[in-house]
Amino acid sequence: MEIDTKKEAKLKELKKRLDDIAGRDVDVSVDKALHFIFPIASQSYDDNGVVTYQRIFFPSKSCSQRRLLDVAGSSVTADGGKRVFLLTDFLCSTVNAFDAPVNLVVTPRSTTPFYVTAEYTLVQNPGLPTSFSDLQITVLSWNPNGSPAPGVAFDWRCRLISYPIIE
Repeated sequence: MEIDTKKEAKLKELKKRLDDIAGRDVDVSVDKALHFIFPIASQSYDDNGVVTYQRIFFPSKSCSQRRLLDVAGSSVTADGGKRVFLLTDFLCSTVNAFDAPVNLVVTPRSTTPFYVTAEYTLVQNPGLPTSFSDLQITVLSWNPNGSPAPGVAFDWRCRLISYPIIE
């Protein structure tokens, strides 16, 4: 959405005030600051996913049916050109068990050239150290000259194994 410079300045001021009122950095681009509720992610489960495993000894592969979670969302990098978030920040479920392989794609949303890099870490479940209850995602945005680029809106998509949990 194209915004004139006066309106953009007012929206940035509105965003700053929303941050102050909320007592935190409200993760929203200035063009969405006019709304007090907005979508941040979509998700679906595929109970018919197949995961391929490789054996270390006696090299061969095997396949097992697994439940896969596919999540897509949008966000924006903070002042230092960095955004760190948990996958569960974008999920409605509160009890989760995840595993690799993880597929993560991040794309900047801009007509200005930017680069984004991303990494993830599976977060151990404190109650069950052999399982993972979350995924931490770190996104960094860069200007073409290599300096950090703050305020870059981006879309992301993540797919990983999600074990069903009976609540």
